[in-house]
This record gives sequence, structure tokens and C-alpha cells, in this order.
Amino acid sequence: MTDVQVGDELILLVHLNSGDVRAYQGSCPHQKSALADGKLDGHILTCAAHLWQFNLLTGEGINPKGCQLHRYEVKVENATVSVGIHPSSR
Repeated sequence: MTDVQVGDELILLVHLNSGDVRAYQGSCPHQKSALADGKLDGHILTCAAHLWQFNLLTGEGINPKGCQLHRYEVKVENATVSVGIHPSSR
């Protein structure tokens, strides 16, 4: 798990245990803390600042519910990771 700058956006890149690479907004929607500073347990990310939790399979908030991380398109080819700069609808 790491954060990268793509254009004006801070993006969280996560390599999940399933082998999938996901890209989400890099800052917590609560108070904009960097999500890469948090703890990843399987596919559950806990923000280091205030312990908000997110399911990185879906981007949905676990604690609190009703929260959603913006997901970005990601493509991995020949060890190169490309991230779309517009949030995905999936």
C-alpha cells in the first residue's frame, strides 16, 4: 500500500492478497489524512488519524457506514501501473 500523486490527485494504490491492484482516493473523507499511513488487514483499511475503516474490495465505509472512497481505474501491464485520473463508476 502506497500513495502516489497523479495530476492534482493523491491516489492510494493497494495490492490486495487476491493479487488485484486497486486505486482509491488517497485521503480520508473525514479530515483528509493520508490513507497510506493507515493499517491494512486483509482488505480492511483503518485510517491512522481517527480509525475510520474501509472495505478495499468495494471502497465502502465500514465504520462509519454510508461513506464511500472514490475508486480509480487501474491497469497493470509489464510491471507498469497506470491510473486513470477520473473516479470510476464501479
